[in-house]
Amino acid sequence: MKTYKESQKLDRLPIMFVLIPLSLLLCIGVVWQVILGHQFGNRPSSNLGLIILAFLVNTLTIVWFFISLKTEITETGIKYGFTFIFLAGGYISWSEISEVRFITFPYIGEGIRLVSDLNATAYIAPNCNGSGIFIIRKDGKRNILISTQQIIAITEFIKTLKPDTKIAED
Repeated sequence: MKTYKESQKLDRLPIMFVLIPLSLLLCIGVVWQVILGHQFGNRPSSNLGLIILAFLVNTLTIVWFFISLKTEITETGIKYGFTFIFLAGGYISWSEISEVRFITFPYIGEGIRLVSDLNATAYIAPNCNGSGIFIIRKDGKRNILISTQQIIAITEFIKTLKPDTKIAED
């Protein structure tokens, strides 16, 4: 079975400048207060509260490091979503697709957002130069916009895989 896969990493640098120092500070706080028994700060938290906060921030830091936008196109449909196990995303079969457009969009940043002018849910990763696949559904449900860094490769793949699919390029 023919398959096209693309994985786009999120921009880690800005968030890591916040999360890594915060994680380190909280780990120092746990060692200082829980293990060594000294008060951490002027108004210290409970030991349990400090441990839970350190755990949550460290978990968020690790998860953020591994998140990516994945797109998988097969003969049966398109699977898309964030993270390494498609937690936030979905699947749409070719029978549900009315048209596929390859567009340039003005949205910046990264993440999942609702785009009211397109009646779409957008899955955007950085460094895509505004290129994306706009999937229009037959049933009138919310359309899907998926950013891509490989617009030419994905266009050719879909054209050869599903030549009967209506394809438009903006």
